[in-house]
Amino acid sequence: MRIVFRMLRSTTVLFKIIFLFLFVVISVMAQDGEIKDARSKINNGDTKGAIELLVKAAKEYPKTAEVHYWLGMAYYKNSQINEALISALTAFAVKPKHLLNRNLLLDIYLNEERFAEAKKEADFLLNESPKDLNVRLKNAECQIGLNQF
Repeated sequence: MRIVFRMLRSTTVLFKIIFLFLFVVISVMAQDGEIKDARSKINNGDTKGAIELLVKAAKEYPKTAEVHYWLGMAYYKNSQINEALISALTAFAVKPKHLLNRNLLLDIYLNEERFAEAKKEADFLLNESPKDLNVRLKNAECQIGLNQF
């Protein structure tokens, strides 16, 4: 009898683990699909459509840096700079070393002439990718901006 209970208990635990794994896999696949659809909309110039998709995804997956990054990118491309910054900072809070998001933050700060903050982002990105010419140019832009003000 004890053996039967042990087997049932271990089977129940195994079933719970499998169910949790499947739930996570399905959730990640759905999230990836939403991001892929939003990226396609951004690339085709439909930033408003991408924002609608990504706002829903951000509510559904609030702890996912990738969703917040793409929402920030869509806002940025739609010239909604404050919203872009909020989304990029949310992504930063979730995943501080997300390089694409750090690059987005750099662009936002440069756009807003917030050169000290932009310089911090440029320094981080140069540390991660010292040969990146785009980041080097943006770093120079930060230096010029800091020296003007």
